[in-house]
Amino acid sequence: MIVKDTIKSLTPLLLYMSALLNLSFWFNLSPDPLMPGSFRFLELVFCALILFGVVAKIVSVVKKSDYLFAVGAKKLVSPFFWMGVLGLILLVLDYERVTFFNSRFWYLLWALGFIVWMVFVMKKLIHDLPERKKIIDDRKKLEKWLPKKKN
Repeated sequence: MIVKDTIKSLTPLLLYMSALLNLSFWFNLSPDPLMPGSFRFLELVFCALILFGVVAKIVSVVKKSDYLFAVGAKKLVSPFFWMGVLGLILLVLDYERVTFFNSRFWYLLWALGFIVWMVFVMKKLIHDLPERKKIIDDRKKLEKWLPKKKN
């Protein structure tokens, strides 16, 4: 009985999930509005991205003593903040039912753009930070032997 009730309650969700595999779901120019749960979830995700961008900016300003950490945080500010803003714009266009811009494929393009941007940022961080760390370590070794200013 419990299993039957559980399956019965999951049926609308499974039907909605199966629609994700249908091309007409993604490329319909005037789709049905998002379900309230999906709308809230996307709203939270996009607001969280904006919040992560703001936190990364604050960390990059406050942690200037840890140069590498500040540089890493600074590189993450733009993707998080601007993709969050763009996502919220997509949600507003969906909410207002703007014919062309409330299509689901915009969310796919958004996700693809976010992934590509993050790959480039991570590649740059992984490539640049070890080199910068080496330069900073070499400078510290050299400064150890240089004369210091007397107080």
